[in-house]
Amino acid sequence: MYFRRALALSEHDERGRATALSKLAPVLGQRGDVDESVRAAESAIASLRVLDPHAAAVTMNYLATAGWARGELARSRELELEVISILEQQPGPDLVAAYGSAAFRAAIAARFEDAAPFLEKGLALAADLGVDDVTSLVQARATIRAYQGDPGCVVDIREARDIGLRLGLGRTTAVATNNLADSIAFFESLRAAREVWEEGIAFARARGLTYAEMWCRGERLRAPVGECGDAGAVEQQPGVRRPVRIVPVPRRLDDEPERVLERLRRHRVG
Repeated sequence: MYFRRALALSEHDERGRATALSKLAPVLGQRGDVDESVRAAESAIASLRVLDPHAAAVTMNYLATAGWARGELARSRELELEVISILEQQPGPDLVAAYGSAAFRAAIAARFEDAAPFLEKGLALAADLGVDDVTSLVQARATIRAYQGDPGCVVDIREARDIGLRLGLGRTTAVATNNLADSIAFFESLRAAREVWEEGIAFARARGLTYAEMWCRGERLRAPVGECGDAGAVEQQPGVRRPVRIVPVPRRLDDEPERVLERLRRHRVG
């Protein structure tokens, strides 16, 4: 692996070593080596906080997402606020990404009033700077629409997936494809969702995105034998004896998602 080679060559160069670790961390995460990925990111940040605060913030944004996925919610929230405070000093594409990550996590947690400012700022900054990668922002908006029961969320997530494909973004496209299948399963049909999950699995596998492939394979179990007429979704999963059904979380009954969406309707992409 090139980043491991770079790490070995920078043994006596603290900045070079920290940079190599910051690049290595997300690659390790996508290979499924999550613990090693977190250690690499933490080590990089320890040096970059002094040497290059902006680069440290970028790596911290990755660590916030990794921590969130591991259930370390308080730490993730603390990191995301620090990341944004650093990157707002010199607004650029990295700040757009940080806004998107924060908005997406908040939307998934149904913290709509937290998500809205990040969405507004992120979409506005992306438009000002001509930043194309707004995939996390679009998916955050889609998540709010999904909570509202709006099938239009499928259009948003498909847009995010298409942006990822156009820009050649591996992990981003894999995540969006999995989320697209999830929304199709809820608003359209499990059969149609299964096809998209298959696409996501093939996409991730071809690029060595083990972690993303795992998520798609696990979610594909929501398309059981009786629903899709194909036992493959279950039989290909080691140790699985019967189809797994996931009961959707009841939608919120208040109007908070609608109030947030009203604020965001002026920020459309594409």
